[in-house]
Amino acid sequence: MAHRVRLLHPTFFTNEELVRLPPLYRLLFAGLWTLADRQGRLEDRPARIKLQLFPLDDMDVDAGLTALEAAKLISRYGKNGHKCIHVINFTAHQRPHPREAESTLPPPTSRRRRGRSKDQPRARLDSAKDAPR
Repeated sequence: MAHRVRLLHPTFFTNEELVRLPPLYRLLFAGLWTLADRQGRLEDRPARIKLQLFPLDDMDVDAGLTALEAAKLISRYGKNGHKCIHVINFTAHQRPHPREAESTLPPPTSRRRRGRSKDQPRARLDSAKDAPR
């Protein structure tokens, strides 16, 4: 197994989505960072994750992963025959070592952003100066 060093910022403990989860699920989330590759991806294999992070604990890792996904902290997806997990915002919070290998897992499917359609006109940014004072 690759040795990966990950940093835990103090705001981890006050993340609004995370603090609503049971303590073992919070620990699972931090543990996923150590298993994830440099793009924040890992195989979605709950039994293996349990062996790596909670070998002697009575922990339902699959339930924890489901809760983390419901909190929008991870994304579980299947692509090209792989079941994967993507730690959302991983690259915003972690700085992997430059020599760490690139991911061999497929990236998650990008979701189309909601918002203005191509046919909808843009809102004017200067509308405030046109408004009466």
